Order: sequence, then C-alpha cells, then structure tokens
Amino acid sequence: MNQPSYSSKTDRSLAVTGRWLKPLIFLLIFIVIFVANAQAQNSCESELRRAEQKYRAVELDSADYLIRLCLNKLEASKQHKIEAYKLLGKVYIAKDSTGKAKEAFKKMLEINPEVHMCQVKKPTKLENKRSV
Repeated sequence: MNQPSYSSKTDRSLAVTGRWLKPLIFLLIFIVIFVANAQAQNSCESELRRAEQKYRAVELDSADYLIRLCLNKLEASKQHKIEAYKLLGKVYIAKDSTGKAKEAFKKMLEINPEVHMCQVKKPTKLENKRSV
C-alpha cells in the first residue's frame, strides 16, 4: 500500500486532523441541535406550568400569553401542544369567550382525537370574584 510522503511532522498531523474534522463537525452540529431542542422542550414545559399557576390565580391574560409562547415554539412536542390548547380553552371559558374556547379545544382534538376531556370548570377564585 502506498503511503503518502510527508515532509514534516506538521504535514502528517494535518492529514490526521483532516480525516477526523468532518465527523467531528457533524457530531458538534448534532449536539447543538439536540441541546437546543431539549432546552425548547423544557422551556415550553416551564411556560405551561407557569400558565397553569396564572390560570388558577385568575391572571388570565398572563396565562394566555405564556400558553402562546409555548405554542409558538416550533420545537414544542405534540403532548405540550395538546396541554397548551386544553389550558387555552379553559382560559377562554374563564373569560367567557366560548367561541375561542371551542376553537382551542378543536385544535387540541386535531392533534389527538383520543384526548380525554374532563369537565372544565372556571377557576374557584374567578367564581368568588363574580359573586362579590
């Protein structure tokens, strides 16, 4: 087998480095994409948790905003989108926007028609505020 002749130790190390450079670049790109996707998933999950807290505290505009942040992420998982649309529908019910609530629940069911819908009630704090 013919081995290339190298004029110096530097030429030899450059040839070895060049052979590993392409796979190394692909590996780095994969790691960056994987980490970015994981962060987006965690971010969406965090936003949904905070939105649920805002909903329960009857801070409906804040809940709506956080839900939309999650839904606008391209990397949001199917499950996160289902949870987001379900919570968005509940927010709209609490705002007495039944048309928007139906649209949110419809989008949720388009993602997964098998989603179990339990009874959706208005947050207790909202009921207490209206009775005062």
